[in-house]
Amino acid sequence: MKTLVVGGGPAGLFAAFTASSRGDDVLLLEKNKRPGKKLLLTGEGRCNVTSTLSPEGVLDNVFVARNFLYSALYSFSPLDTRNFFAERGLKLKEERGRRLYPVTDRAESVRKVLVEAVRAAGGEIQTGRETVELIIDNKIEGVRTAGGEEYTADRVILAAGGSSYPSTGSDGSGFELARQAGHRLHPRPRPALVPLKSEEEWLDSVAGLKLKNIELSLMAGEEVKFSEIGEVELREDEIGGALGLLASCHYEEAEEDDYRILLDLKPGLSREKLDGRLQRDFSRYSNKMYKNVYQDLLPAWLRPVIVDMSGISPERRVHQIDSEERRRICQLLKNLEIFLSGTAGFKRAIITAGGVDTDEIVPGSMASRIAPGLFLAGEMLAPAAYTGGHNLQIAFSTGFLAGRAGD
Repeated sequence: MKTLVVGGGPAGLFAAFTASSRGDDVLLLEKNKRPGKKLLLTGEGRCNVTSTLSPEGVLDNVFVARNFLYSALYSFSPLDTRNFFAERGLKLKEERGRRLYPVTDRAESVRKVLVEAVRAAGGEIQTGRETVELIIDNKIEGVRTAGGEEYTADRVILAAGGSSYPSTGSDGSGFELARQAGHRLHPRPRPALVPLKSEEEWLDSVAGLKLKNIELSLMAGEEVKFSEIGEVELREDEIGGALGLLASCHYEEAEEDDYRILLDLKPGLSREKLDGRLQRDFSRYSNKMYKNVYQDLLPAWLRPVIVDMSGISPERRVHQIDSEERRRICQLLKNLEIFLSGTAGFKRAIITAGGVDTDEIVPGSMASRIAPGLFLAGEMLAPAAYTGGHNLQIAFSTGFLAGRAGD
């Protein structure tokens, strides 16, 4: 069987390897000069390959189209991924959050294994070949490239990526190919695992501040979309860090939603205990000016922000602050509000959330339900997951099913 794979990212490479291993005549077309370009950016260049979680554990981290991935993750699990790399001499090490990285700490090591696996199995990789059109005659017959070349095949696997990091070739062009075959995109692709944007002026004064062990809640109106304790990084016009990126997975641009973030700066203290803490600090520094009372409670950059937001004069003596004013301070420390204006967009998004509608894909084979001869894998599909190696695992698992389809 002649199999044509469009896209040389992790899903495409794994689909090409799997199809070649079962005896297919495989050709992979990659628009870049070398395959796996985006892979080199993952895990800050170290490549969080997968995790030590079970398939169910990975599914618990999927926030779009979770149920679609049961067949894929149980057919090719994180353990299978670990074994694949181990059999090819790449050792992995476990780090925080049960994440697995190559012991080399280099994403290039992962890319090299994948490319060599395709070639060792008999697959051919051609680079500098940008696919722009599907050849369709009742079924998918092949593809045409930007250079005018035509390639025919018994089946075509689309693994051209989403829209995140477009400079790597993941520019949304794969979605156009899927549309040519009659597929629709649902949910609409959006940037995820990306910093959130804000126009709050006070963020300028704290740019670069990292807050640890705080609770971030993403609100749409009065609905809590996301809430978790961890680390946040505040920048001039952005909210980043681990929690900022996770919250972005639940941010959907819609005019009717009033998106904002609430930061609980002291999640370990109830309002009553926080009020008790303030009373003790205020008693200790009773003769100081109010602007100097937070030295034991808050980071230096954040102190003037809280003082200003509280509406209490910075020069006022601490012993003059009454219980109602102290209640307002507690409210501020437990619900520091940041209104949002959007995200940093696809150029800085780690992944694309949403894509080709999974209702139009057979979950056990990744075959198109509407275009015979077409298969899809990886980030082109709607599912998306949090950080932790899960999105790469999804790429390997869906690539595996697409590659072996027909067994």
